[in-house]
Amino acid sequence: MTSIAAYVRTILSGNAPHDRFRAGEKGTFSPAAQRGLVLSEGKAGCVHCHTGFNFTDEGEDCS
Repeated sequence: MTSIAAYVRTILSGNAPHDRFRAGEKGTFSPAAQRGLVLSEGKAGCVHCHTGFNFTDEGEDCS
């Protein structure tokens, strides 16, 4: 495990705009951010690797 991977595991947010948007506060995400979310969850397929509270699979590489 790299130092950066260990560090990333310590990051806690819980109150970021994305967290609030997911909790139902629709005004926390701009229309552009909402389009990006739809893209990352759909056609781009980002969520296949970037999942969880910090959007990572904790791996070294996402192909």
